[in-house]
Amino acid sequence: MTAFYDRAAATALRMLTKYGKGVRVTSTNMAGAVTAREGKAVLVSVVKHDLGNSGISIGDHKLLVEASLAPKPGDRILDLADGASRVIVDPVNPIKPADTLIAFECYARLG
Repeated sequence: MTAFYDRAAATALRMLTKYGKGVRVTSTNMAGAVTAREGKAVLVSVVKHDLGNSGISIGDHKLLVEASLAPKPGDRILDLADGASRVIVDPVNPIKPADTLIAFECYARLG
């Protein structure tokens, strides 16, 4: 089964590379050191209604992000094309069938 999911991961990366926008994800650790990673992401949708107590707000952007970027809540994601900077908010959901990490689904808020 793993070979099937490895192919799915390769297909997802190929599609993100072809159709995604260039982004830079930056993380700051407790000591203040900044780590930046560049890759691709796709804007899936913009939240148009409140999702209860989920921490997701109206206007947040739902993104599909390539696995190598490994976003975490609090990281910043910069759109390299237009310079828009957003903050990753909870939840960050790995798309991970059978222990094969394919991508991350996350939400980002202007700020």
